[in-house]
Amino acid sequence: MIQRVSLFFLMTLLLTGGASAATDSAYGDSSGAAPQRYVHPEKNYTIFIPSGAQSKETGEKIDLSIQSPKGYAVTLQTGNANHETLLKNMAAKLEALYLGKGNRWSKKIGERLIKLSGLDAYDALYEGGNSQTRVIIMRGRLTDFVFMFFASPRDFSTLEKDFDWILDNFHPAANEMDDASQPLTSAAPPVKTASAELQRFSEAGFGFSIDYPTDWVVVKPSPHVVMFSGAERTTAYYAVVSISNVQQSGVSDPRQAVSAALAGLKEQIAAGAENVNYLKEGLFQYNGNNLLIDGHEFVAEYTLNGQRYRKWALLAPRPVGGIVHIWSYTAPESDFATFHPVAETMKKSWIINIQ
Repeated sequence: MIQRVSLFFLMTLLLTGGASAATDSAYGDSSGAAPQRYVHPEKNYTIFIPSGAQSKETGEKIDLSIQSPKGYAVTLQTGNANHETLLKNMAAKLEALYLGKGNRWSKKIGERLIKLSGLDAYDALYEGGNSQTRVIIMRGRLTDFVFMFFASPRDFSTLEKDFDWILDNFHPAANEMDDASQPLTSAAPPVKTASAELQRFSEAGFGFSIDYPTDWVVVKPSPHVVMFSGAERTTAYYAVVSISNVQQSGVSDPRQAVSAALAGLKEQIAAGAENVNYLKEGLFQYNGNNLLIDGHEFVAEYTLNGQRYRKWALLAPRPVGGIVHIWSYTAPESDFATFHPVAETMKKSWIINIQ
């Protein structure tokens, strides 16, 4: 199965800004950082990495560690689901190692049983020294997931919002759910010309609207980006059309804004991918809603985690504010032509609103 790696590469590789500059949050910041999606190559769970944070695969006891410059850390550990042991008893094993005098945790502040991503979970909070730790133990049909969130007591409640966002956007593999037994099926392009097969995305603050297939999924990983892709367990799941709003500082006109956004996008592609090859590049003119906007277009191929991808990107600046809309269609090279008609239909329906 194709590894569905960083969402950032599968869509725009660059997102921030919008109708106004992005704020410093888990979803995007004014530095140009953005959330990234990580998919485990074997267990196939999906987790978002907050903007500005660094993630690392340890390859040992811990699947993934996340370090944020804001001052918190998150670890994710997995193992075979132990259905004979209650979640609370699994926590007791951790407490035997870390809770008590002279250990990392001096006291337990609270605990509760919750549901996360459709799975049963145990949620506990501990305190010790200059740190508080929140532990989430989640049980799937095949896998036990253990999240740990570390932050100082002074900033814990503020930084915990990022951790809650990570949990809200965590997606176990389909086979972790009790009713998940459907195999991966192929999906032909779901859009032809019938308007009944399309629906309209139009939300205040994005500055545009666009049609998308009714059986595709809409995801908004930040206030300034929207992503469309096929449903899980279909090959269309790996075909992604996205639009991000990128605000460039220190530019005096739309042309400079496009140049800056293009340079940043190419820089991030080069930094994260291998064997990058630009197949087509040149001027792009947006013509819609009684607007003519001069922008830039490219088609690129690159290798990411051993998989070859193709990206078609269109950059269209707004007249003022240094904001650039980046429309992007990205798919595995082998599927790019299959879903290109869907992307083309969506592009033709894209309306930029200038108010």
